[in-house]
Amino acid sequence: IDHWAADPEQAARWLRLAGCEKIFYTSAFTGEGIADIISYLKEERDVLPWEQVKAQYDELGFGAGEKEKELKTAPEGLLRVCNSRNRIQYYYRTEPKDFNVVYIKEKDIHLAQALAQKDYDQRILRAIEKELECIKKYFANYPERNVEQVYGSLHKERQRLIHPIRETDEQYIQNWRNVSRGRFVGYL
Repeated sequence: IDHWAADPEQAARWLRLAGCEKIFYTSAFTGEGIADIISYLKEERDVLPWEQVKAQYDELGFGAGEKEKELKTAPEGLLRVCNSRNRIQYYYRTEPKDFNVVYIKEKDIHLAQALAQKDYDQRILRAIEKELECIKKYFANYPERNVEQVYGSLHKERQRLIHPIRETDEQYIQNWRNVSRGRFVGYL
């Protein structure tokens, strides 16, 4: 979709004529849309990396719409915190650009707490969204062959001549067995 000569709509028409039911608009440059393809192709038992991170946030109560529901019931308005003569004062504002503020008395501290919690939750949700999007982009651009796979893709005789930067699982197991028997052989 990023190439100067790209015509995504025409390509989509051709794909539909060829019988495609689902069409993905992707960018090899930005990685946009790649995560959607991966999600579409995943099998039932697969867990994608961003789904793992999302599950961790869900455990903390920041998923499946839980915080969004809480935010809908949170009080309207904003909290302003000031320090006057070494005393903290809380003020209630109805609009971000509204300079008419109402002092929150100590007996109404629950309003200040609710407004502060609402602001915090909104910031956390935005940060989670950005984090998940970054993870999706990262894995969309993740190389087909990672560092460990480079060694494994080499011919066995070539592998014997090389000291890899990371042990393969087989090398680790063999070295562990050798150490447990009282000898260490190394890679070659």
